Amino acid sequence: MRTDPLIEGAKRMHVREAKRRSSQTTRYRHLKKAEYIVHILRELDFKVRQWKNLTNKHVAALVRYWERKGLSVKTIKNYLSTIRRITRYYGNDRIRVQNGDFGIERMKSVTNEDKSLPKSSFDQAVKTLGYGQKEYDLRFKGMLLLQRGLGLRLEESAKFDPRQSLRPDGRVLICCGTKGGRERILDQITSEGQLAIDFVKRVIGSNRNLIPKTEGMTEYKWLNIYFKRMGEIGLTRKDAGAGGHGNRHAYAQARYQQETMFPPPCKFPSVDEFLQTAREVAGDEWKERDRAARTLLSSLMGHGPYRNSTTSQYLGSSGRETA
Repeated sequence: MRTDPLIEGAKRMHVREAKRRSSQTTRYRHLKKAEYIVHILRELDFKVRQWKNLTNKHVAALVRYWERKGLSVKTIKNYLSTIRRITRYYGNDRIRVQNGDFGIERMKSVTNEDKSLPKSSFDQAVKTLGYGQKEYDLRFKGMLLLQRGLGLRLEESAKFDPRQSLRPDGRVLICCGTKGGRERILDQITSEGQLAIDFVKRVIGSNRNLIPKTEGMTEYKWLNIYFKRMGEIGLTRKDAGAGGHGNRHAYAQARYQQETMFPPPCKFPSVDEFLQTAREVAGDEWKERDRAARTLLSSLMGHGPYRNSTTSQYLGSSGRETA
């Protein structure tokens, strides 16, 4: 089977660079990044065959894809660095050097802004999709229910497979479409989460997930249809204050309150008001409850343990979290 010409080009470059001082490990890491980039280009249906012909249009599409996947700004920047490194090697200096030109925001700081999707907006979207006025509406409804009920990312909700995910003990394995391929187990499934699972089981029929088996349907095309439909029903940041990802914020906030017995910082006008409430509920124990809830949520949401800087994007910060 013939290797993709872009991958061959990346390999040739790295063989020639072997004479330089860069270590074998570094070269291998760069090559693996290049192979992944080419894989995504093909998934996006781009036919470019030489690095010298890669354009800013291709790169912009890659960035949009990675943003939808939920990749961090740092990770996307690393991929752009690899792209520029290879294209320059082949004499292509057209790729923009400023990451901001591709709409990449700066590393996010914690603002204590509540970014959850309001329940009223969620309920209206689910009601609209529940009528099934368009071909895929019920599948989109299932995705929204999973995002809010189980805290799934967009791709995870599209690829959720009940037959593979449901454990005999009632827990749920999240294994398809996860960030970095990191599987995780969800326990203490709420009634909202169970409702989502039951609905999806009915909707997918003989499918393995919510992406229809329609001929020519790819994950990329499916997500584009999804975003278009969300815009039509007003489930966007502009119209509703948050898009579908705001469901994941809502899940994190609800689970935090379940664990601590008080709302997260982002639900208060000020940190002082949060601290006052937390102390009234838990006394000096509030810090330990806060720390334990954040550590749990880091794992439940697929970020790995002790990623409090990440959970703060969902919960807000008291300024006093312990690692």
